[in-house]
Amino acid sequence: MGRGQAFRRQLRVSLAALALAALGAGDAYGAAPVRVGTAQSLDQGPLLAGDAFAYAQASPTRFSVRVVRRGARPSVLARGRLFNLETEFTLTEEFVTLAASAQRLAFTRFFSGSAKAEGKSDSALDSGPVSGPLTRVAACDSRALTETGVETASSLVDVSGAAVAYVDCQGRVTVRDFAPGAAVPSRTIPAGANVDDLSLGGRYVAFRAERSIRVFDWVANAQAYTVPLPGADSTAFDLQPDGTLAVGRARDVAVSCPAGSLAWYSRAQPFAHQLGLAPCSAQVVIAAGRIALVTRAGSNRRALTTVTLAGARTNVASLGADGMQAGEFDLDASRASFALRNCLAGADLLRAAVPGSVPLPFVTTTCPVSIRSRETTLRQRAVRVRVVCRRGCAGRARLVRRAGTRLVGLGPAKAVKLGASRRSRRVRLPLSRAARRLLARKGTLRAQLRIAVTDRNGRERLARRTLILSAR
Repeated sequence: MGRGQAFRRQLRVSLAALALAALGAGDAYGAAPVRVGTAQSLDQGPLLAGDAFAYAQASPTRFSVRVVRRGARPSVLARGRLFNLETEFTLTEEFVTLAASAQRLAFTRFFSGSAKAEGKSDSALDSGPVSGPLTRVAACDSRALTETGVETASSLVDVSGAAVAYVDCQGRVTVRDFAPGAAVPSRTIPAGANVDDLSLGGRYVAFRAERSIRVFDWVANAQAYTVPLPGADSTAFDLQPDGTLAVGRARDVAVSCPAGSLAWYSRAQPFAHQLGLAPCSAQVVIAAGRIALVTRAGSNRRALTTVTLAGARTNVASLGADGMQAGEFDLDASRASFALRNCLAGADLLRAAVPGSVPLPFVTTTCPVSIRSRETTLRQRAVRVRVVCRRGCAGRARLVRRAGTRLVGLGPAKAVKLGASRRSRRVRLPLSRAARRLLARKGTLRAQLRIAVTDRNGRERLARRTLILSAR
């Protein structure tokens, strides 16, 4: 064997060993994010729930709460209809809020609007083990919510271990511990004002009312400390089980990656420890002494970043361009979860190791569409065209023709959804009766096929091609 052949063989063996090591690494330090599943119309999550992801899907009319484990099909724990209506005089909406831990899952359904219950609100809280079933824990009718002025506060919920925190019908922060033999099965805390956010961590619960965040030891029934919130900044916060609070502030939520700050507080040191970072989204999560947030990673790019209480920063994963992230992110002692939009109008649910100092690769945002057909023949009231979607695509296709200065449709718009492939697939496009008669009379028609799809950053992309339609 020559020296060149020996070198190439050694190189192949080395590359194979590296590949095997990478496959076996799983979520090891520095490993790339792992896809756990996919979701359509992701609304809440993905949240870490032990070895599973919990998330909610929602459309204008329906919702479902699901749990998925890697390599398995999602389990549906709850589903139902949503009532949403907008007219010139009324705005009615119903939405879901989800929370999860390794032991328990909880979600609220909140309804507000004038098309039902004479402009009042309804809410309900269901909870149970991560594997199900979920049962009703609390519910507020319209009259109770309106009389107390609680309304949207009743949609708040958080979970830590086996405990669930929520706002009851009287506007009080309530914690219920579902662990067998819990020393304190429940605690009700008068909030003193309308609560607009809350977070539960172990024996502590934090809630925001007016211009302060109160951290309360619900087991001992004693206030731990208070964090003032000066000004009108948008504030996100999260609490870990030892009572340490992470607070992110943004000065202008209308601006992408606005100027702001990130700080932490503790029971022993209830003052701001600034970390020199500004969140790019209205969310921060703290776990095991690390705070996760979305940060800027170059021009129009985002990263999921963790920072220790001492200020050591680590990039966990690339979130691509602005608009690519879907839903929320979550964090525990060793993992982070997040979701990125895909080309099929859904989202990929991803998991990354923490700490996971990884390079931030460029994440492609485009969902290119290539129309291969140049001519097609009418068969069974429709024409067929060849389309290639290398990364997958979801959108609507329509045939049009020019009539003077106007574009006239030759048939209804057709929903198109194709998985990723370099091979062309056939798409059937029905023609209207008028278009079929016109084609029969002329023999051929010059038309344009338009396929509008949505890229991963939410922007619409339009592919166009001129076609010759033949009657036979």
